[in-house]
Amino acid sequence: MNNKYVLTFVIGLTLLSLQGCGESAPALSDVNDTNIKKVHAIYNLYMARHGMQGPKDKKELIKYITTDPVAKIFLDRSKIDVATVEDLFVSQRDGQPFVIKYGLRGEANFPIIFESVGVDDMRMVALVPPREVDAESYEGLMEGSIAPEGPQSFTVEESVSAE
Repeated sequence: MNNKYVLTFVIGLTLLSLQGCGESAPALSDVNDTNIKKVHAIYNLYMARHGMQGPKDKKELIKYITTDPVAKIFLDRSKIDVATVEDLFVSQRDGQPFVIKYGLRGEANFPIIFESVGVDDMRMVALVPPREVDAESYEGLMEGSIAPEGPQSFTVEESVSAE
């Protein structure tokens, strides 16, 4: 584990909690209000705790989120019951399991989680923030032929799973 990344994550959460000119900051559960945002945050937390290396598969990610002390704090603050973690891997919009790119390395705004079906020919893609894209953009982001807006640095050593 690289403490630099854990510290960066903690600082990020702290800054998020201080945001808002004297107004109370939104709860982590309000910020991560959809399953795609929750799984994206969990995946990024995993990477921060593992030298910016993504999990090899869903099983490894679930094991991490249910056993790691920092991940358990995230679950508590996000109001996620450990017994329902499996439910997070399904889109609330289309009711289908997410397509997830496992094994990513690096740090940036790269696509990680994708809706498999979507709604009205539009699918959500977990970027920062997650956004709805058409079929052409979806395929380009999935293949890596379209770079998301903003900086990116990841390797193509990945596996894709619709779990």
